[in-house]
Amino acid sequence: MYHFTSRFARSAFNSRARLRCILLLVALAAVPFPAVCQDRNWTPSEKKAVSELADGGDANFSNQKSAVSDDFVEKLLSGGFKSSDPAHNMEVHGITISNAVFQEPITVNFDVPYRVTFDHCEFQKGIDFSGSQFSKDLVFNSSIFGPSTASAGADSANGSDVALQFIGATVNGALSFKNSVFQIPVDFTKAHVKELHLDDDTFASADQDDPDLDLTAARVESDFSVSAKTAQPHEVVAQFFSVGGSASLGKDSAPFFGTKNFDLTYTRFQNLDIHGFDQWRSNNSQSCAISLDGFTFQEIYIPGSASSAWKMLELFDSPQFCYSTQPYLMLEQNLSASGNTGLASDAYIRMRNRQREQRVLNPRSFLGAWSAWLGDWVLDLLIGYGREPWRAGLFAIGFTLLGMLIFDRSHMMAQNSEEKNKADAKGENKSPGTSEDKNDTRAPEKKKNDKQNYSRFWYSLDVLAPAIELGADKAWQPNPDWWFGRNYAYIHRIAGWILIPLILAAITGIVH
Repeated sequence: MYHFTSRFARSAFNSRARLRCILLLVALAAVPFPAVCQDRNWTPSEKKAVSELADGGDANFSNQKSAVSDDFVEKLLSGGFKSSDPAHNMEVHGITISNAVFQEPITVNFDVPYRVTFDHCEFQKGIDFSGSQFSKDLVFNSSIFGPSTASAGADSANGSDVALQFIGATVNGALSFKNSVFQIPVDFTKAHVKELHLDDDTFASADQDDPDLDLTAARVESDFSVSAKTAQPHEVVAQFFSVGGSASLGKDSAPFFGTKNFDLTYTRFQNLDIHGFDQWRSNNSQSCAISLDGFTFQEIYIPGSASSAWKMLELFDSPQFCYSTQPYLMLEQNLSASGNTGLASDAYIRMRNRQREQRVLNPRSFLGAWSAWLGDWVLDLLIGYGREPWRAGLFAIGFTLLGMLIFDRSHMMAQNSEEKNKADAKGENKSPGTSEDKNDTRAPEKKKNDKQNYSRFWYSLDVLAPAIELGADKAWQPNPDWWFGRNYAYIHRIAGWILIPLILAAITGIVH
């Protein structure tokens, strides 16, 4: 009997407990879930900020001592604040958060339909907006990214991976950072934005592994600008970075360049402005600091230079430039398209001269390097690597004039006398010391006419130009007892065999 009653009592108690649990679950289900979470997790200052936003104001934390949670930002940007206060039913078109301190990393990887502004905020553990999509502008004004000075050393020692990341993010408006301080790496890898502006910022990252600014494969549809207010970035990587509109690197009062490594390989700009260009060339921290292989632009502007494209050659010829032929060829094409054919040829020649230096500095074999150097030197001297064939023309004119001076008629001998031909046939030629008058038995009047028929110019030109048959070199020759004249004639003829084919090859484009 006792056991039955006890068992019945326990059964009744369990039934009542189950009923209370069911009623509690039904009550909780009737309350909106976001409101429960937000009422439970948000601080009074955060709730007040939500109310201000719903009333059309800014979420200002200037008078609050408590830090702002990452959960607050995530729910705020995703629209969770709308259900936190049913009294506010206004449609919010923009969100502004001012003077907030975020002690934890902020993560946003969802769609944000608002224009979002962070004004004078501090992100001590960085932000991760990778994979996010902003329908409108995203603006950071006078904000600080990274740990405070006191904790920066500790975070670095602990190896914490703190960064500002927009990897694969999409911003359909303008993404802007103005007067901001980056104490951590900034990464825009594969980001796609309409506009990107990093103006008057300070790059003070102590990270030794990641670039201060990474724009690898990022794409800007319209305009791009970047300038440093105080500290310049040490390393900038922008491989395959493209800008569809106007791009500005630095400005008059605030230049921009990577002090140790500035990698612009395969970047593509439409209109590019470079300010503070003298600092690019005077950046002597290390050689091969600027990589421009595959670097292209349609138009370029460098303040203070008559020809901005030509000004780039000063950088290409400097030790800071990591040698590559493509930037020179791109510059040659740009100058040629703008009608500066002379400057275009100079760009190509300077590229080949730099290439000749590189062969000696980095030889595969000693003999091969110096033989290639000598061949390039000859091509540069004579025809400007095929771009200036007139150089060989000047040499040809010079040799022709020199031949006119050397091949004086008093030292020349006719080759068409019948008596001389007969003597040659009988083997009765005199020794090399025999004079022309003794060897030539023709009448004095005939010998005088031969002398008058001789032309220094045509003889010199005929010997120099092997493809031209003027007959002068067949009719005349230096006197056999004139040692210098006989040997110089060989040199004259060899020079012609070198110069004339090179001129023809350069004109036809065979040599370049």
